[in-house]
Amino acid sequence: MTEIGLDGAGLVPAAVAAVARGHAVPALTDAARARMERSAAWVSDAADGKLLDAEGQPMSVYGVNTGYGSLARVRIDDANIAQLSWNLVRSHAAGVGPSVP
Repeated sequence: MTEIGLDGAGLVPAAVAAVARGHAVPALTDAARARMERSAAWVSDAADGKLLDAEGQPMSVYGVNTGYGSLARVRIDDANIAQLSWNLVRSHAAGVGPSVP
C-alpha cells in the first residue's frame, strides 16, 4: 500500500483523501520523528526544572509548569506538574464515551 510521509510540511489534500479512502497509510518521517523527540525532551526538561532563565531559576513555561488562562502566572509546584498535564487531557475528553481510567 502507498505510504504518505508525514513531515510537518508537505501534506496535500489529495494525500489526505487517499488515506481517508483506504488507498494509502500515513507514516511519520524520520526527520519529523526526530523533531518530535527533541520537542518532547524540551518539554520534559521544562517540567523537570532543567531549563533556566537569565537569573538561573527554572523557567516558567505556560501550561507545562504554570496554570492556564487567568492562572498563567501561577507556578505549579513540582509535585503537581504531572497531574496538571493529566487534568488537561481529561478536560478535553468530556462527552466522548466512557470515563478515561
